[in-house]
Amino acid sequence: MLSASALLAQTSHRQSDPKPPSQPNPFEELEKQAAESKKKDHARQVAAREQHKASRAELNRELPRLIELAQNLQKQLNATDVENALPADLERQANKIERAARQIHKRVRGL
Repeated sequence: MLSASALLAQTSHRQSDPKPPSQPNPFEELEKQAAESKKKDHARQVAAREQHKASRAELNRELPRLIELAQNLQKQLNATDVENALPADLERQANKIERAARQIHKRVRGL
């Protein structure tokens, strides 16, 4: 009997199997991070596409303007005698063409 009571005393002090701490599954966390990353990547791609479309639309507006400016300059050059003096209007027109061409160049680089 002594051994039975000693056995009871030993088992009564034992704790039941401890539950593992309630930590989220690391694989679930990785899956969540991957899903969030995919969402962010998709959002970036959509934004890049929209920016690309906007740049192309802007180019489509600027190119005809550049062509018109160049044609006007050509008409003015043909109408004026450049051997005597270069009119200030021609220089202003050339500066406008240069600015327009630089804007177009920047937009094309961004595509």
